[in-house]
Amino acid sequence: MKRNILIFLFILLVIPATQGKAQNEISTIDSLRIEIWPDYDRPSVLVLLTGLLPADTIFPATIILPLPKNAQLNAVARIDDRDGIMKDDILSVPGPSDMLMFITTDLQFRVEFYIPYIANGSKRSYDYSWIADISVNNLELQIQQPKAATSFKINPQAKNFITGTDGLLYHALSPKPVLAGQLFTVHLEYETAAPQLSANTLPPTPEERPLPENLSPSVIGARTNWATLAMIMGGLIVIIGFLWLIVSRRNQMDTNEPSMQKPQNHSRVKFCRNCGEPVDKADQWCAYCGTNL
Repeated sequence: MKRNILIFLFILLVIPATQGKAQNEISTIDSLRIEIWPDYDRPSVLVLLTGLLPADTIFPATIILPLPKNAQLNAVARIDDRDGIMKDDILSVPGPSDMLMFITTDLQFRVEFYIPYIANGSKRSYDYSWIADISVNNLELQIQQPKAATSFKINPQAKNFITGTDGLLYHALSPKPVLAGQLFTVHLEYETAAPQLSANTLPPTPEERPLPENLSPSVIGARTNWATLAMIMGGLIVIIGFLWLIVSRRNQMDTNEPSMQKPQNHSRVKFCRNCGEPVDKADQWCAYCGTNL
């Protein structure tokens, strides 16, 4: 907690000075949509907060929202006004007294967190509370009914029921303003015949659709391996051919060079035993003194 307080103060005091701008702490949110998805992709409750600041907001803007003690943050992001894409490149930190503080430069923001529900056998229940030092001009609440839920109940009761593109049923409460310091709560309970997450029952998105049988991962891997092997073999053939060419040229050069013949030795190596004059090996008589050799 002490570490969070220090980080909280650091963002509040130091960062505005480095930016050379005064922070604008938001006191009013123009609209806030709270979505509660129990048993969606985890055996817990996923809470989504999507907010819109007033059009005359001065940036950078500081937003402080309530955050339950046992909440597990999943995302804190701004929604880019230019492309409508969520971008989690903003500064955020859980502050003291169960608060979440972040700085944004866009009118729209998104906060996501998981929180446990109460489980008693096949029964599930959850209470969500909102109380903040910030006013909301228009607060909308939607609760996603789990795919496996039976006897689903909400208090206060929903006025509208919407079937989403995912095939799930959504319970929508009537929009209402909520002032700073005003408590807003909702209670939900349901039963499940068997534990099941709604996300597991949805059809895969185009990015997640399984590959056709003729393009299964094993086949793709095999094709990739054969392509790699062909490249390696081709490289080896080129190298071997290059070396063979060099060796062939060297052998050809060696065969074309004239052989070095040893000079015949025609020197006279015999001497007459009488007069000492040199004589040829084939001579039988000395040409100088006539001595028989």
